[in-house]
Amino acid sequence: EKEDRQFHMLCNSRQRIIDEYEGPKGDELLSQLDELREVLAKKYYH
Repeated sequence: EKEDRQFHMLCNSRQRIIDEYEGPKGDELLSQLDELREVLAKKYYH
C-alpha cells in the first residue's frame, strides 16, 4: 500500500518535472527519476 503510494508519487512528480523544467535540467531529473522508479519496480513487483 505504502509502496503503491510512493510509486504514484513518483509518477506524479515525473509529470511535474516535465511541466516545470525544460531542457537539460529536466532531462537529467527525469533520467534520475526513471532509474529510481526502476529500482522501486524491481523491489516491489518482482
